[in-house]
Amino acid sequence: MFVMFAYVKISEYEEKIESKELSEFIEGDVLEYEHALTIPIDVFEVILEKLEKVDCELSNEMRKVLTSGEIIIREHHVDSIVGKLRATLEHLGGVSLIKAKDLIRVLEGLKKRRDTILLGRISF
Repeated sequence: MFVMFAYVKISEYEEKIESKELSEFIEGDVLEYEHALTIPIDVFEVILEKLEKVDCELSNEMRKVLTSGEIIIREHHVDSIVGKLRATLEHLGGVSLIKAKDLIRVLEGLKKRRDTILLGRISF
């Protein structure tokens, strides 16, 4: 199992997304869906364990992807998340360090896109 992150263009669907699961839009209505990153579940859990030492609340929020199967990250949250992930890097090594750096890169890429969110979903 993996956590798959993708950029999803949502400008015309913002109100609808608030009332429905985003997965309904991915199958038909989304304007743009671009794969950004795939992280194995075990590696993602290691990143979250180390992130918990920096910010327990953020770690728990990101862990929701493992329990609910989906997490949405909006552009205005990026700077905070990236800062806390950067503080976590010194505690990581190997694949988890590489994937954490990749996740930071993907999050920073979200800031350059208009009307886009980053969707994290469980993938098999």
